[in-house]
Amino acid sequence: MIQITGDGPAAESGGNDWVWYTRNIILNDCLHSHPASILDDILTHFRVLLNFDLSRYYFCLTGMKKSIYYPVFGLDANSYMKLYHEMEDGLLALLDGLSCRGNVFLVFEDDCKQIAVLFTPPDELSSRAVAESVGKYVQNYYEEHIFRGDGRYCNFTALSGPLSELSGIREGFLAVRSLSDLSFFKMEPITVTAEDILSLRNSLEYRKAFELCHELELTMISGDGEKAADLIETLFLRELKSSFSFPLFRDVLSFLRSRLDLHLSVYGLIKNYDLEKLCGIENYIVLEECESALLPPIEALCRSVREHGVFQSVVQQAVYFIRHHCREDITLPLIAQNAGVSPNYLSGMFSRETGMSLRDYVTLVRMEYARELLLSTDLLVYQIADEVGIRDPKYFSRLFKNFSGENPQDFRKAVRSGADA
Repeated sequence: MIQITGDGPAAESGGNDWVWYTRNIILNDCLHSHPASILDDILTHFRVLLNFDLSRYYFCLTGMKKSIYYPVFGLDANSYMKLYHEMEDGLLALLDGLSCRGNVFLVFEDDCKQIAVLFTPPDELSSRAVAESVGKYVQNYYEEHIFRGDGRYCNFTALSGPLSELSGIREGFLAVRSLSDLSFFKMEPITVTAEDILSLRNSLEYRKAFELCHELELTMISGDGEKAADLIETLFLRELKSSFSFPLFRDVLSFLRSRLDLHLSVYGLIKNYDLEKLCGIENYIVLEECESALLPPIEALCRSVREHGVFQSVVQQAVYFIRHHCREDITLPLIAQNAGVSPNYLSGMFSRETGMSLRDYVTLVRMEYARELLLSTDLLVYQIADEVGIRDPKYFSRLFKNFSGENPQDFRKAVRSGADA
């Protein structure tokens, strides 16, 4: 029978890396909801030694997530593992120097792949002091070997409350994993507990958050770019940042996505922005990145409002419906029904607000879309005509020539030959 001790990878050189890997797999099994008797049997069978006191211990989770070390710093799994082995040895030496009993292992949980430290501190040393020493060691290691002056990200360390028994390992992991995710709101080289977050969390309510959202929308559609920038900074960097609430943050992004979809569509800007990506929280590592990414489309919208004027709500609804349904057989009564007004009222309002008739605007939107298809695809003219909601190819060609000065084939040929020149 093989004894798999907790002495770290350095003691397992000379072809015994599989011993280290097996020990990590077994320790990772302790993170899951297995009955304590089964976990005890597994640990006993493989002689994996738990170096901490099961009657009272703590779970510390530290180290960068895969979403940082791979896409940001370009470290593949092998490169990161080489660094991790050094850190594990260093952390074991650190625990030993603190007269602290514990195990260090790498968590293999979805994209987590962070460093777990299970430890029992000596009587004269607090659990926070140990966790802070662990966090500081990892931060210094990253600064020397990975960050190298890049201050965008750092090591965020989470510490559980006191735990006991084998079942406490899973309990502790779930607690520190939730805390570790809060680095999205507070990317600083600190150690946090659940009590810390409670003391840092503000009392932001949904009502106040969405009052700010509605105020931001009104500011955007009035064209006040400076005030809009101030409001998004207030909403994100002062209010949401201290809420530590992912559900609230996601709901705010969902609201902003729907409003930007409407207003950017109205001003013909929607094709310039991928709102699915911009408003997807999973695309950001820290909150500040999301705020910075949303600012350009908001500023572009404000500029367009100042240039083209403010449209009434019914006109905005009509424009949005036309831009999103231009490939269909849309009629004035259908557009008016969607805007919630009569066809005559909408027709007059639309002409006064935009300077063109609804029919002409529908044609304009279809021709703009046709131009994009001619440039970006190899679809035949009759296919493009059908794609933009015009069933007669000859009629489509006449409309396109009135729009661009050339028939569709000549337009495509001229643009492509110019690009090849």
